[in-house]
Amino acid sequence: MKSRIIIVLLFQNLFCFSQQAINNLSLDTLGTLKWSVTYMSSELELEIQQKQAGKWVAISKTGHQISYIQQVGAEYNPPAVSMTFQDSCKVPLNKGVNTYRLVMTVPAKIESKEVSVNLFSTNNKQQLFADKDNYIRFDKGVFFYINDAFGNEVWKPDTGRMINTSKLKVGLYYIIVNGNIYEFYKK
Repeated sequence: MKSRIIIVLLFQNLFCFSQQAINNLSLDTLGTLKWSVTYMSSELELEIQQKQAGKWVAISKTGHQISYIQQVGAEYNPPAVSMTFQDSCKVPLNKGVNTYRLVMTVPAKIESKEVSVNLFSTNNKQQLFADKDNYIRFDKGVFFYINDAFGNEVWKPDTGRMINTSKLKVGLYYIIVNGNIYEFYKK
């Protein structure tokens, strides 16, 4: 009798484990990491990892918890139901290849596939120019941010119809506008 119970419990654990996965992991050039997770537990913990010098380094943790209402003194086991949780976050991007993955740590250890984006590796060298008043103007509102030639962020993500470049130091900048990369030379 005990061996049947153990076999049933092992089968249930294997079935639950096989239902858990990290899906649809993506990373865009604006640094938005998106994913969905399927799991069978009341708790979920994920670690966001970045590959640095060939090693995986945890840069952030996130999670999800489901609360169950139960009667005082009553024994309650939450149902083993498969749930899907979707989320996203901003991750830092540097010049060159940026590689990330997710690792589910609770309820089970599962590693996702890795995703990468290569920043500033475009052969299409488009340029933006400022007018005599030091403004770069657009026909409609855009989402943008500015990095220096080394990939360091010098202007945090913003939206608008123009960029005032008067406070930028002389040099080369990359302006990312709606996901497209443009060179800008501040004179």
